[in-house]
Amino acid sequence: MTRNDSDCLFVCYYSNVSADPKPRLRKDLLKLGHISSNFHSVLFPNTKNLSRFTCNGAYGAQNLFWKNIYSCSCDNFSKNKSQPGKSSVEQNWFRAVKAYVLSFRKDAPVFQSLRQRLVAGFSLGFLAIVSIFAGDVIFTIALTLICVLGQLEYYRMARAKGHLPAHRAGIIVGILQNITAYAFPAFADTVFPIGGTLICCYLLFRKRQATIADISTSFMGLFYAGYLPSYWIRLHALRKILDLGPHSITLRLLQSFSFLGWKPLFSLGACLTFWTWLSIVGADVGAYFTGKLFGRTMFIEISPKKTVEGALGGFLGSTCISLLGAYLLRFPFWYITGAVYGMMIGVVGLLGDLTASLFKRDAGVKDSGNIIPGHGGILDRTDSYVFTAPLVYYFVTILLPVIVNIFV
Repeated sequence: MTRNDSDCLFVCYYSNVSADPKPRLRKDLLKLGHISSNFHSVLFPNTKNLSRFTCNGAYGAQNLFWKNIYSCSCDNFSKNKSQPGKSSVEQNWFRAVKAYVLSFRKDAPVFQSLRQRLVAGFSLGFLAIVSIFAGDVIFTIALTLICVLGQLEYYRMARAKGHLPAHRAGIIVGILQNITAYAFPAFADTVFPIGGTLICCYLLFRKRQATIADISTSFMGLFYAGYLPSYWIRLHALRKILDLGPHSITLRLLQSFSFLGWKPLFSLGACLTFWTWLSIVGADVGAYFTGKLFGRTMFIEISPKKTVEGALGGFLGSTCISLLGAYLLRFPFWYITGAVYGMMIGVVGLLGDLTASLFKRDAGVKDSGNIIPGHGGILDRTDSYVFTAPLVYYFVTILLPVIVNIFV
């Protein structure tokens, strides 16, 4: 008998079999099938010719009456001839929706995890907005703290693989990198090569003989979580480029964040940083929900949960927000440069996310840390921002002036 000729089986196990289910639960279960005398299982009638049993998933909805709900199906399972049978597509949708609704309760782990992620996400977003519009000093301090925590997480993963990078020296050079990017931006690119050379000298004279992996992980930690993020400080410090500047609509929107006497600084660099970070968030949100709803095709084995459909949704989300930002910040040919800007953010942000997944996969950890409830570590939350920083900085400071000189 083919798959289309098979019926489905729905089984419920109760934590308290002696208690009678609530009337609403009894009504729902009667729709599914027959309730046995001891309320221990619920089965569809005519369960003859059962040749292969397949469990599709388990859901942990818990309360007084039920403990676990299993949505299962079987092949070569005869239909009830007295009732018209449902198609296999209808059965699959029925099982998925029913199990999802039953699992999405206040005491369910799914609901608690989602609520935790939302609270942490909005809190981080609020802190990011405050730091962006609080001035260059506050922004530099906040970003330096994030870089230090990110380097600690990266070096911790490296040590989990048995390597011994110069983590203290890397963190010190990373802090100097950000301070130089703020105070002496013209010399910002000199810190990484000079600091890297000093780190290499330190590893040469360390008591334990350094390996190639020790040197490589020392440099990568400084480059990935120290040098590249310093471009956000440079972008934030921009004041005047061409005729770029916040439109009056942008100012009114950003001024809505003013409260309790706080007066944000709406410089060009602050507005660019705000819209760029918002585009990255749009890419993450678009990829997450598109992948959940329509994701079918796996994108890459490094991160099996990522799908091609989710990646396309992320590109669309970042492009839409970047188009709005390009219009409000008066980019030249905003409908073209804004779209390119958004696509670049989406693609490079995805590459940063996959790079962090590669680090974690090689280190054998699920998350880089646990400092952010529901999200993991700093690198889990900022991986899309690392590779994006230098590209958006040079896009604004080099590419846009070239476009203006050629076409305007």
